[in-house]
Amino acid sequence: TPTMDVIIEIADDSSGTGAETIFAFGQVVGTDDNTESKSRTLDIDKRYVKATWTIAGTTPSFASTMTLRSAQDHYDTAYDLDPARPLP
Repeated sequence: TPTMDVIIEIADDSSGTGAETIFAFGQVVGTDDNTESKSRTLDIDKRYVKATWTIAGTTPSFASTMTLRSAQDHYDTAYDLDPARPLP
């Protein structure tokens, strides 16, 4: 059975040293016959954010997207997760 787990981590520097997991989405199972959308608002007090997808099982295939928005933008502008581009 295909599965996907997603965790969100934050850290003070780009090396990820001392990263802490601040959220883990519930496991998505590929045999589910629906399109699932998950959303979460998180207060982040670190400069670096990392999302990790772990996909496992027999012939897994998942389509996924992640959008990071700055509270300063009042949710009007989405930022990609380019590590070379700091958040405002």
